[in-house]
Amino acid sequence: MKGKLDLSSVSSIFRRSFAAQQQAARQVSPKIDLVKGDFQRSILSNGIMVASVENLTPVAKISVMVRAGPRFETSKELGASHMIRYAAGMHTKNHTIFGITRNMEYSGGSMTVTTTRDDIIYRLTTSRETAEQNYSYLADTVTRPQFRFWQLEDYRYRLEHEIARAKVDPEQVMMEELHRIAFRGGLANPLYISSDRIHHIDSDTLMAYHDRMFRNKRIAVVGFGVDHKELCVFTQDLFESRDGIGPAHHKSKFIGGESRIVMEPERDLTYTVVVTEGVGSTNIKDVVALSVFQNILTPGVRVKYGSGAGKLHDAANKIAKDPFSVTPINISYMDTGLFGFSLACGAKESTHLVKAIVSRMRDAAKNIKEEDLKNAKHQAKAALWLNRECPSSLLERLGTSMLNDGSATTCNDIDKMIDSITAQDVSSLATKIMKSKGALVSVGNLDNMCYLEDLA
Repeated sequence: MKGKLDLSSVSSIFRRSFAAQQQAARQVSPKIDLVKGDFQRSILSNGIMVASVENLTPVAKISVMVRAGPRFETSKELGASHMIRYAAGMHTKNHTIFGITRNMEYSGGSMTVTTTRDDIIYRLTTSRETAEQNYSYLADTVTRPQFRFWQLEDYRYRLEHEIARAKVDPEQVMMEELHRIAFRGGLANPLYISSDRIHHIDSDTLMAYHDRMFRNKRIAVVGFGVDHKELCVFTQDLFESRDGIGPAHHKSKFIGGESRIVMEPERDLTYTVVVTEGVGSTNIKDVVALSVFQNILTPGVRVKYGSGAGKLHDAANKIAKDPFSVTPINISYMDTGLFGFSLACGAKESTHLVKAIVSRMRDAAKNIKEEDLKNAKHQAKAALWLNRECPSSLLERLGTSMLNDGSATTCNDIDKMIDSITAQDVSSLATKIMKSKGALVSVGNLDNMCYLEDLA
């Protein structure tokens, strides 16, 4: 039509005009001279313990560990720590859920929260340039949550999905049941809130648990790729001052026991775990000695899709006709632990494999050979230094050490401890453990699974 404006031609003119514009000058951040530093540790005036290592990485990793795991929950609070983990990233006193999510993602940061039976662990990954900004969101999430009831209700479906998924995983079912029967006290509390308690844990319950447990002397901050002085200043300024040490710690007692759960019997698979009482993480020498004994038994699978190696694997492999997997268990909590193995195998072979593995463990505890000890030390050191390449594991280990006794045991310290372990140290500890009472949990098809009394 005559006189009609051709918009496509106007659009092309605009594009050509924009393309002809001079490129805007890039803003270059001022050069910062970084110097690789040693491990540093401080206790702030507000009571929070801070440790860091300047490793010159462009990505900063900060972990905040709070000694507020499910073992400290009372009967009315069962599931509170799981709910607090699930509510991380929601509204806080100073930030909205949208603000936290949008600003952290915009700057390339991420925050995750996990729970052990001792601690709640918050992890932040961010660039150096945005560390202070994103650390403020983390600090607000840790110390100033709001637990608004409508947000808990709106996102409850995620919690229900997580619970449902845990119920169909035989290994998770097995480990939860193991703690329930093996311990008396806080360690018997579940990691996951039960479905019937979801609607009983409200905002007031969570705030009461948070106020009782999130005290500054129960918090440890560990950072990699950050300046130690800056991390101390940030922590001092961003964390609320909460005096006191919270509730007194009550030791959990290992009592042993047995439980059998029939689950998907048509699959003809049996999952079982056999353990005795291990050692607490505060006794670092025994922890190291038990780690060496674990490597004498079986170092675990080091290669992806590998079949395993070691004395326990060899004992089972001699009689197994179907595929199987045997994994060492060596878990240390504040005051006690678990030591043993877990086994996944065909249902028809379960009894024979379990008895063979237990018998091999007892023989190994009585006869610690120098050659086996030497190889186990090398394997323990290799696992230690390879684990150092995983920042999350190293952050957690340092934080746990500080929360236990205020110290921070480095990899170099543990390496020296491994060298000092003798065959007598391993033999006496292993013999003591193998003579203690045991615990057995079996899940799956249990038609041919033995009982705990059959292993005596």
